[in-house]
Amino acid sequence: MQKATRKCINHLDRLCNYVVLTKERGYSIWPDNPGSWDGTRDFLLFITGECDSNYAKDHSRRSVNGGCTRLNNALTKMFCKMMPIVALLTTEAEFFAAVLEAQDMMFAYHIMTSMLLTVYVDNQGTVDLANNWC
Repeated sequence: MQKATRKCINHLDRLCNYVVLTKERGYSIWPDNPGSWDGTRDFLLFITGECDSNYAKDHSRRSVNGGCTRLNNALTKMFCKMMPIVALLTTEAEFFAAVLEAQDMMFAYHIMTSMLLTVYVDNQGTVDLANNWC
């Protein structure tokens, strides 16, 4: 923004107006039961994650992974990333997305204390592979 043109400023103004006028749309960053925390260290917080993968949808045949991490149902992080490799199976692409989501959840886990981790994945092969991981 050091040398923003009038066109850039108009686009920024349009974006800000859209955000203000459509506050009922989009993602909630408000936690469940926001007033229930008593300030103690023993309060139980929940980290959940959702992820999915679009198998080989790009022209390069690489999959696109996406996911979101929530703390007490408040959105804390979203990602969308193209895989650095070409997955040979849908399960491989889904598992890669699940691993990225689990890494984000572990990052939040290391910041917060006393949490349960739950990842929701819509591919049974990925669930079986994750549960039998050694």
